[in-house]
Amino acid sequence: MFLIRKYNIFKFIKSFLLILLILSMKLSFAVNIETKTQQEQILKDRIASTRNICKKEPKKAIEIAKEILQSAEDEKLPLQIAASNELIAISYYFLAKYEISEEYFEKALKIYLQKNHNEGIAKAYNSLGNIYKIQYDYEQALLYYLKALTLKREIGNNEQIAITLNNIGLLYDNLQEYDKALEYHYLSLDLKEELGDKKGTAFSMNNLGLVYLHKEMYNKAIGFFEAKLSVSKENNDEYEISKAFNNLGNAYKYLEEYQKSLDYFFKSLELKKSLSMEIEVANTLRNIALVYFKKNDLNKAEEYLANSFDRAVKLSNKDLMKGCYFSYYELFQKRKEYEKALEFHVKYVKIKEETIKNNSPQRLQEIYLKYENEKIDKEKVEFSKSVEIRKIRNMFLYIVVAFVVLFLGFVVLLILLIRKNK
Repeated sequence: MFLIRKYNIFKFIKSFLLILLILSMKLSFAVNIETKTQQEQILKDRIASTRNICKKEPKKAIEIAKEILQSAEDEKLPLQIAASNELIAISYYFLAKYEISEEYFEKALKIYLQKNHNEGIAKAYNSLGNIYKIQYDYEQALLYYLKALTLKREIGNNEQIAITLNNIGLLYDNLQEYDKALEYHYLSLDLKEELGDKKGTAFSMNNLGLVYLHKEMYNKAIGFFEAKLSVSKENNDEYEISKAFNNLGNAYKYLEEYQKSLDYFFKSLELKKSLSMEIEVANTLRNIALVYFKKNDLNKAEEYLANSFDRAVKLSNKDLMKGCYFSYYELFQKRKEYEKALEFHVKYVKIKEETIKNNSPQRLQEIYLKYENEKIDKEKVEFSKSVEIRKIRNMFLYIVVAFVVLFLGFVVLLILLIRKNK
């Protein structure tokens, strides 16, 4: 009897210890999950706050993003690894280091594709489109923009759709297809206004102003630039304020109001330097040179042009280099230094031909038509599916109705038979 009792006590202790072990394992597992979730949230918050400084302080953003990347890799969090690579890519983009930027965007895209993360894939496509556009590979840029647009429409994210529409508008503006550029910018603006996105609305107003500037509709352009400036001041967005000042300077230059133009350019230059906007600084320096050229102050024009050109070469920015070559050609021609003028004109034509050669309007039209046809084909497939679903539903309804009719008929027949037997 004593042995039985002892055995039962031992069995009870063994069971109790087993239960404790299982509970402790479950608790440990739950704590690990909670810790990982907390760490994931901390990294998400850090990514969001770092994203806000990529434009203004790209070097600082890179340092922080690399720390976040290391933490994400340690914790084995793929989506945070992708987002960290994206942050580094964006920051290098604003430092005009496009090859490094592209490398990090590709890393992010690879992870998003592995995880079937459509939102991340769409954003990466859009960003790669920006990289190719700024390097004049418009064919690749349009391909990536249209891939992004297709995915974003499938997701139904209007905010992101507006961004890609805007980028396609900028691409067509660069190609001097102004009516097509306006079409995309207005589509983007409509979406942003629907969403109540003030910052995005200001951005679209600026881009519409640029297209009207290129169409030589200067007063209309000024109206858009002033509206953009007003909204940017409300948002206290110095980056966008600097761009609005620069664009107003351009508009007044074309209207031959040179002092007003210089006032806006110098305001823009001061802000851009304080924000380390390297490409934009070089661009505004060239704009100042052009005003001095118009005022016939050739020494001042050459001083600012040389500063702009040195920066353009350092940044390997072909767009700025092309503009500077043409400005040097005009400057030396005005000074009657024809050999120098010819030298710079040859350089200008060469870089311009490189750009045109890589971007056949016919090829771009083919890409766009392919996208439109694929969209139509997809809509046809969706329509066919909906027709098939409707047919199945109707068939099911007919079967149900037929069954109900047969059942009611059977009930009526049964009642009649019962009455007859009575």
